[in-house]
Amino acid sequence: HNQEFASQKSKNRLLFLLSFADFNCPPCFEDFITLCDMIQARFRREESNRVLVLFKADDIANPDDPTRLNRWARANELSFPIIIAPDSLFVDIQFTKSSAAVIDSSRNTIFHEILPMGQEQRQTVLRLMQESW
Repeated sequence: HNQEFASQKSKNRLLFLLSFADFNCPPCFEDFITLCDMIQARFRREESNRVLVLFKADDIANPDDPTRLNRWARANELSFPIIIAPDSLFVDIQFTKSSAAVIDSSRNTIFHEILPMGQEQRQTVLRLMQESW
């Protein structure tokens, strides 16, 4: 559903799989925001299409009215594309908790970690993203 993200096949891409309910955990929210800030600070804005944020549909991430989600994204200065995905997608992948995954050019998951992941794992994400930048 996001052509820009899909078109980045020759580079590593970062996919966030998120549920707003998990952001009731302050360390999880802070970890997510810290990683986003690190990526936005290190890489050019035009490279933001290598990152995609998928939110599980709920009261805040409402596909029928994304106003609240869009306001939240602007308030947190997120420049990445954000998609509200149906529950079925999260069921199919056996989603348990918000996480980040790095996908390589062959569409293999080369990194996956549940939030909060911590500083060392955030550095791993940055390294993997830089390898193909």
